[in-house]
Amino acid sequence: GVLAVVTKAGEFFHKTIRRGADFDASINLAIGPPAEQSVRISIPPKTQLYMEHAQREKDSCVQMHRVFQRDLCTLRLNVARSYVKSLGAAMPTSTTTAAVSVKMEAEVRGLGPNFVLIVNVQNTGPVPLVGLALIYSADTSMYQLGQSVVD
Repeated sequence: GVLAVVTKAGEFFHKTIRRGADFDASINLAIGPPAEQSVRISIPPKTQLYMEHAQREKDSCVQMHRVFQRDLCTLRLNVARSYVKSLGAAMPTSTTTAAVSVKMEAEVRGLGPNFVLIVNVQNTGPVPLVGLALIYSADTSMYQLGQSVVD
């Protein structure tokens, strides 16, 4: 069977009910947390290596934060320099010709050795574009790429 409810706001909810469901209101349902919640979980003791590492982080937290901030600023500076370089190299983010109008945006997700480059290509013209390919290249000594042509 199915229980169907329509609210005053017009929302429709349905719940599939099994054949042997018992709707007796006299059933006393347990109130409170489930019994499994009171079972103790065995947690391994902290190792000496972990304690030394935690103490090292506590002792040098200011220096670690400064190094992180320096690296973050360096990354931002390199991104800004690359952006200015791409602007100077006349690499437009959108192109318009008599028949084609395309806008392209690139987004980098992640830091460190592994990251994802998301490229959004948007047709801003009135004519549908079909059969186009996106071709990209990078320094293979620094980056590992899959296929270099995306259909």
